[in-house]
Amino acid sequence: MKEECLGNRWKEKVENYGMMHIFMLYPKGKYDAKDTSFQNLMNVLFKNEHSAEEKLEILRKQFGIKVTETMEEEVEEMSHICMYYEQEGKKAGLTEGMLIGEKRGMLIGERRGKILTQTANVERLMKKQLSMQEAFELLGIEKDMQEKVIQQFNHSNTTENKSNI
Repeated sequence: MKEECLGNRWKEKVENYGMMHIFMLYPKGKYDAKDTSFQNLMNVLFKNEHSAEEKLEILRKQFGIKVTETMEEEVEEMSHICMYYEQEGKKAGLTEGMLIGEKRGMLIGERRGKILTQTANVERLMKKQLSMQEAFELLGIEKDMQEKVIQQFNHSNTTENKSNI
């Protein structure tokens, strides 16, 4: 096995040839047309900001890499893989977001339903000549729920009065 430098800067020791390594890459930032750093090279290769053709052109012009036919095929394949994982990530995020939204919606609906139910119960008791406070005590409604029932009661009466005008 021999090293073939396709660019003009990177060299590797012969004893490292053929060694299997696993690299985890997390490219940061955006592509910079003036930056020839390794980090920017990783942005070009592993981010989905450019088409395969654009990536190959950047490798040639900006990084001075002699692009072979094999590299062209690999960049094309890698671009498809990047797009695939980006799509899968978006789907997973959307699904998770919808589930979270559904749960939140159910909780809000449940709370709203409790408030409306308690408000209706209090209104029925008030029609039987009990005060609001007596209705709260009879129904065992806690202080924080009492405040919400009062708000709902006031809102309902305000809305009702406006529709009667």
